[in-house]
Amino acid sequence: MNIGILGGSFNPPHLGHINLCHIAKKTLELNQIWWFPARINPLKKASHTNNYDNRLKLCNSITSKYPFIKVFCYNYIYALNLIIYLNNRYPNYKFTWIIGDDIVSQIHKWHQYQKFLKNISIAIFSRSDKINFLQKYPCWNFLKNCDHVIIRNRKFVMSSTQIRNNNV
Repeated sequence: MNIGILGGSFNPPHLGHINLCHIAKKTLELNQIWWFPARINPLKKASHTNNYDNRLKLCNSITSKYPFIKVFCYNYIYALNLIIYLNNRYPNYKFTWIIGDDIVSQIHKWHQYQKFLKNISIAIFSRSDKINFLQKYPCWNFLKNCDHVIIRNRKFVMSSTQIRNNNV
């Protein structure tokens, strides 16, 4: 079974996340996409993140019409720990971590990012013009030698930050 993983704060979840899931499912030939809303994001100020239970409810609500998307509650802080758990729990599944090109600029800040990148396939989707500058990011020299794919999709301009700031 081919599973896409979409992790993040989902603060709030929005149609851009749903659109990305449709593109990823088709492009990567995924059976399902599993959402893992983060309880906390070590790279973000907690004061900028809505309550976890509320975000989880919103994720379940927005995905309810899409049976290929499953929302999971989990207690791991770091993506690496989640991936190690999933790889051990589902040894016959192929997991692909789905990210926007904007996230590549931050991966080097993730907990043990090199070990994370060695343990999962990465699908990088264009979300901005950053897709053209991936080689400039600190993690690129490591990432380019890992299992990854770059997908230049039509951009869907929407972000949780824009929604929180009423700029949509």
